[in-house]
Amino acid sequence: MNNFVAQAKKTTTMEIARKEIYEILGAKYKFDPSDREALSVWDTTKGFAFLKTFFTAFSGFLVGIGIATLITGAIGVSNIMYVVLEERTKEIGIKMALGAKKSFIMFQFVFETILITFSGGVLGFLFAWGIVAVFPMLQLEEYIGIPRINVFGGILITCILGIVSLIAGYFPAKRAANLQPVQALKLF
Repeated sequence: MNNFVAQAKKTTTMEIARKEIYEILGAKYKFDPSDREALSVWDTTKGFAFLKTFFTAFSGFLVGIGIATLITGAIGVSNIMYVVLEERTKEIGIKMALGAKKSFIMFQFVFETILITFSGGVLGFLFAWGIVAVFPMLQLEEYIGIPRINVFGGILITCILGIVSLIAGYFPAKRAANLQPVQALKLF
């Protein structure tokens, strides 16, 4: 036997396992167990610790990119709602002149914002699901692994996306609700 692989159940016990390997093989092959040159031992626990730290940092980097994407998306949705407000100022003026309350106008704009965000989220989820469904056909699992959709992460991101959409839609909705009917009708 030229090579064998051993792994301790816990990384903290790897040093103990290494000592026991030296003792067992030292007794069998007649060498001093304290002689570290008698066997060539490659301890992968340090490599695994590095990889764990690396992937934790990489995950943090991806979370940062996700947060930046959410902020950019919120700005985009807010800008879309401001454009919608500008295009529908006359309609809002008519609704308010007919007795629509500020809360109704605000609800309408916030609902539209959430609907736009929800539609984008559903399309994003379907895109991710499609990638996960098609990926096994490429037969790259050996090199890359098998992608999976994290349900908890999806629920968490959905909640965060909902909060971001509420914030993004609140300000255009407030501006729309504060329009005076006469001024809104005069603008167009």
